Amino acid sequence: MSELSHATLDGLVGTLETWPQYYLIVRGNTSAQGDVEANRKLALDRSQAAVEYLVSKGVDRNRINSDTSKPNGSTTVAFILGEVPY
Repeated sequence: MSELSHATLDGLVGTLETWPQYYLIVRGNTSAQGDVEANRKLALDRSQAAVEYLVSKGVDRNRINSDTSKPNGSTTVAFILGEVPY
């Protein structure tokens, strides 16, 4: 994970500490090219790495759900905050 990724996740930890009523969906994205199943696994691995980092910083695992999106060409992880448990 890059230094920029750590900084983004650390900021998210602060947000979640400030707003304990919020829950988080961590959604991994991946390329639309190549093997679909391999890409799905890569996207899930990305989202789970972010979840593990957040948990290691004290975020309750019960407040986080990890999933993937349909292949969309992006190689990022998206964070969706919500007030109702997913």
